[in-house]
Amino acid sequence: MSVYLEYEGVYRMKAWSESNRSLHLPFSSLISAKFAKKDKYWTFDLRELHKLSENLDRMNIPKHIDEEGIKKFLDYEKEKERLSLIKVEGCDINAPGFTFKTEPYPEQRTGVCYLINCWRVGLFDEMGLGKTKQVLDTLAVWRSKGKVKGNGIVICPNTAKFSWADEIELHSNFTHYEIGNGTAVCKRDIDEMRRNPVDLFIVHMDCLRTIQDDLLKLNPAFVFVDEFHFFKSVGTSKKDTGSLRSQALFRLVETWKKRNLSVKIIVMTGTPVAERPEEAYAVLQMLMPGFTASYYRFINRFCKFEEKIYTIWRTIGGRKRRVRQRVREVVEYKNLREMKELLELTGIRRLKSEVEGFPEKIEIKKYVILKGQHLKDYDLVRNATKKEILQLKQSGQPFNVENKFVRLMQIVNNPAVLGGEDCSCKYELLDELLDEILWNSDEKVILWAIFRKSIELLYNRYEKKYGTDCIFGDVPIESRGEVIRRFNKDKRPKILVCHPAAGGVSLNLQRAQTAIYVDMMFALTQRLQSEDRIHRRSSKGTVRIISIVAKGTIDEGLIELLREKKNMKDALLTSDDLLVEQKKEYLLKYLD
Repeated sequence: MSVYLEYEGVYRMKAWSESNRSLHLPFSSLISAKFAKKDKYWTFDLRELHKLSENLDRMNIPKHIDEEGIKKFLDYEKEKERLSLIKVEGCDINAPGFTFKTEPYPEQRTGVCYLINCWRVGLFDEMGLGKTKQVLDTLAVWRSKGKVKGNGIVICPNTAKFSWADEIELHSNFTHYEIGNGTAVCKRDIDEMRRNPVDLFIVHMDCLRTIQDDLLKLNPAFVFVDEFHFFKSVGTSKKDTGSLRSQALFRLVETWKKRNLSVKIIVMTGTPVAERPEEAYAVLQMLMPGFTASYYRFINRFCKFEEKIYTIWRTIGGRKRRVRQRVREVVEYKNLREMKELLELTGIRRLKSEVEGFPEKIEIKKYVILKGQHLKDYDLVRNATKKEILQLKQSGQPFNVENKFVRLMQIVNNPAVLGGEDCSCKYELLDELLDEILWNSDEKVILWAIFRKSIELLYNRYEKKYGTDCIFGDVPIESRGEVIRRFNKDKRPKILVCHPAAGGVSLNLQRAQTAIYVDMMFALTQRLQSEDRIHRRSSKGTVRIISIVAKGTIDEGLIELLREKKNMKDALLTSDDLLVEQKKEYLLKYLD
């Protein structure tokens, strides 16, 4: 039996056999492979030709490739080698008379050299390496060389819109840009831009679903997507906010493609895969369109599943009945080196440890033992949580571990968060730390907390003594810039209390050298993003990241959970397989 391979176009190849024997085995490891049942042939991505050849050679199956397929594959390999060299050494920008408004650092210049040579690309540099500046410099080079004409769109979180405006003013000569505020305003702005074009239109990513039809009228020359980790894989959950964002974005890109518009796309994130390797699917979907056959083929390639049976309540015929439901849960990841190679094809990533000029960052854990009324209140909530979880486990019902531990996380911070007495052992240790850092000093400190009530308690506790300010959901986006300006420029406030979701993205808070985490959290992305608000090249002196951990409580479980998530993220770059323990196994032991 021989296999014949023929180039179809747009990186796709067709394969068929002269006999009716199945070719499932050699194609099973290709995540781009699709089988056409009616015509009985396979299609796959040209970029997986090398892997298919190895599979066929291993099975002693002869192959015949048409000349065009060989030529396209060699051209692809040559371009891949050229871009790999640029990633390391950079290249000549080759734009006569062009100068940067602000001189880039060496690694930023290399990044610009790489980006200007790509059509769809990811910029995955670690937080603090100046991704926004690199993108703006890339746009300036494109404009000087005549590669892009017309307007463009910046899609970013709501908290980052005004940071983008500040960066545009600082690093570029683009004077005509518009910030979209809300759905109705965005629609009016788009109608106005069709008559009077601007260089950049900055829009909140959650507005995409409501204004996508209006955005289709713009016909942009380029699109920049900031903090792409907020876009989840389409297919994971139709009701998930991240998936809905992705659906709207992919629809826009696909429509522009059908109109034959040459839209350059750069996606930016410091954490392309933060917690689960499945998150890489959204990146591949955007930057290598058509490469992955489906989400389910992708996860079956990189995940090992275990089937579990749960008992749930459903309303049948007007009555609630218990029914058994089969659920597939991920227990292990595999072929991670292959995933790493795929991600390397989509973009460029540098770490702070690889470049010069960054201050040292040290992480410190300060332990406190709960006592007195705080310990009594914690034990009451812990016993109630343990009883509820045991009942759910005995009934066989599925439950969300994170939701069940929220009250426990609140009480370990301060009983007053749940309406009890203000008697926090954590706050007593925090008083000592702040006195040591701030007394007779011009230093400043950032306190990170995840509950609104705890933010209010911390704000009121230190307002008179040190002066405090805060950034959380209730603080208007327009006012946050002034809060940051006061913190970075004025003598007071000395303390800024922030929620990681509101203050952990696209903000420069390098005036502080110390960040203290009063609350532990589930989300690794929020933790990493918030840490890097003060760890910048312009930071003065050693940066300290302090975690206040209550000994023998849920805090220790969350610290362990974040460590395992970080190990998983790091292992994606080195491991073939990685066993994933469930959150329940980390946290349930802290109920005893």
